[in-house]
Amino acid sequence: MTGVVDDVVVPAARSVASVLFADGRRSEADVPVPDCFADLNLDQVVDALLGGLEEYRLAAFFRSRLDDEGTIYYRQAVLADLEKEPLFEAVSAFGAATTALLAASSAAGPSSRPASCP
Repeated sequence: MTGVVDDVVVPAARSVASVLFADGRRSEADVPVPDCFADLNLDQVVDALLGGLEEYRLAAFFRSRLDDEGTIYYRQAVLADLEKEPLFEAVSAFGAATTALLAASSAAGPSSRPASCP
C-alpha cells in the first residue's frame, strides 16, 4: 500500500529494501580507498561530508563503485525526494530517534538488546 504525506509519495514499507540500491542489495562494509581518491582530493571531500558521523560507517558507500546507470538514477531520485522538507524532516527525526534508542540500549548493556543487534 502506498500513501501520501504532505505531497510526498510514501511507498509501502515492504517494497523499499534500501535507499541506496533499488534492488535491495547491500554495499560491502569495508571498501578500501580507491587510488584515485587522493589524486582527486576525494578523500578530503568524504572526510568533510562525514565529519562527526563516523559511528554510521558511511565511508564505504562513497568508495563503492556503481556499475549501472539505474543505481545512479535511483540515488539521484532519493536525493531529490530528500529535498522535500517534510520528508527530510521525517527522515531526520527517524535518524535522531534511532540514534537515541541505540544509545539508550548501549547504556543499558548487552542483555537489553535483541540477539540480532551488534
